[in-house]
Amino acid sequence: MKNIDQHDRFENTLASLQSMQRATAPAGLLEQIQNRISQTGKQIQLIPAYKVSLAAASLLLLLALNVYLLIHNNKQEAATEDAVAHAADYYGLTDNNSWGL
Repeated sequence: MKNIDQHDRFENTLASLQSMQRATAPAGLLEQIQNRISQTGKQIQLIPAYKVSLAAASLLLLLALNVYLLIHNNKQEAATEDAVAHAADYYGLTDNNSWGL
């Protein structure tokens, strides 16, 4: 029953579209648009070479800084893990027998 009602609503909506009038453009609109486009000057502004080289140098500097920090962080993380492992061994925290189980 629900599908039939929904189908009827769809059909009524589509039927109401038949009575609509199509939109039409005013006469001469295309020529007006073409004239306006041709009147606007197409000027391409070139970016100066020093700005491009400055942007490239800053990107390379940023990339080098990221690589340095990644390498430095990995070394520091490894040293921290070694220190924790050494402290755990020194205090006997890795021995399961010392827990009294």
